[in-house]
Amino acid sequence: MNLKYAVLSLTVVGILAGSTGCNQPSNISYTIGAPDINHVEFSARLVNKYGIGASGSFPINNLGTISMLPETNTSGFGLDVNLDIHAFLPGTWAQYQSTGNLPTGIAFPAYMGNSLVDVSIPKLDTNDIKWHFYFGVGSQRYVGVASVLKAVGTNIPAVNLGYVFYNKSGNVVLGIQFFGAELDANGALLSNGGLFIGTDLTPLLPAQSKQALVVDNKNALRDAIDGTPVTINGESVTAQVTVSGRDAAQIKTKGDMQRLLRQYIDATQVGADNSDEE
Repeated sequence: MNLKYAVLSLTVVGILAGSTGCNQPSNISYTIGAPDINHVEFSARLVNKYGIGASGSFPINNLGTISMLPETNTSGFGLDVNLDIHAFLPGTWAQYQSTGNLPTGIAFPAYMGNSLVDVSIPKLDTNDIKWHFYFGVGSQRYVGVASVLKAVGTNIPAVNLGYVFYNKSGNVVLGIQFFGAELDANGALLSNGGLFIGTDLTPLLPAQSKQALVVDNKNALRDAIDGTPVTINGESVTAQVTVSGRDAAQIKTKGDMQRLLRQYIDATQVGADNSDEE
């Protein structure tokens, strides 16, 4: 297994109280389907490259896999989910704890609900990155991944920078949230920050089409901050950008947001092979 220091554990996002935001277009292709009543397949990929370093296929307790697809010369970072329906049943996770928070204690984005099973698989962890896999159980098929990154500490402002991508129907396709480190009252490090990616698959199923939605926009994450509109295959796909957290008052302008994004992207490069970057 090839594990690179990741920016993604895919989705996402935070629509958080007191945050600032704007609705802007995304740069995502995705497909979703149910090949039979016992399986769910979801694939989402950033169309272009942003310097996100991550790859690996993670077996989830014999229930299928969650895979992070690395950036290449021709495509951006991606996430694939291929899971048995039992991944969303309460009895499967009886030995695991439920939580309403990411590893640093901040709440999940609203669309992810407030109680998800937190599954850790220690053999997947390294000195640089710790993984958390999240599943909704019951009627809502939430799935998410958080990567806690050693490189995201007191060197980066404790600000959460989130993107939420919607389709034309107003359903969340994917959320991506860079979350800042948890600090005590004196500014000392309690827990490293990282990246969360997640989605609620429920309103997206069943798949009506296997055709991916594609937009040709090489700077989608930056453009989401700047407010550049895009139409994708005739369908408008928007992204909400938010900032929140202990040091959020430091982020006053679009330029501040762009610099914060660059810091988070750089933090994900520890251990990554950048030979494919333009």
